[in-house]
Amino acid sequence: QSRQQIADLNEQVSDLNQDIENLNSSIDVMTVQNAAQQATIENQDAMLNTVWICIATQKVLEEKGVLSKGGIFQPSGISKEGFDQSQFVQGDKRELELIPLNTKKYKIMTNHPESSYQVEETEDGNKVLRILDKNAFWSMSNYLVVSIK
Repeated sequence: QSRQQIADLNEQVSDLNQDIENLNSSIDVMTVQNAAQQATIENQDAMLNTVWICIATQKVLEEKGVLSKGGIFQPSGISKEGFDQSQFVQGDKRELELIPLNTKKYKIMTNHPESSYQVEETEDGNKVLRILDKNAFWSMSNYLVVSIK
């Protein structure tokens, strides 16, 4: 009788060990799925907060198709056609506060609420754009185009 009890207990232990192995396998699968979901969330978060900045002379902006050339009755403006994305620097709108313009004369070509930023002068006389309200500043466009002289 004790041999049968020992055999029964060994079988129960074996079954419990199999259950533990199955649970550990399930945990491993869930861990991999969780990591994949987290990577997807982080990628989507980065994409949602990506902004593009281009600071160049009017001539370069027109040559690269960022600005359309103005005519007699139409001033130059942001191109509605495809343009050379390589001219833009990528940034994260949650982290950008200061954008050096490295010039004394500039014109912001994209639309951004005036209350959301201010342009300040540095010690060397150049300008820097300070974003005061990040959400408002990027609310109209994820692009910042500045024409400099």
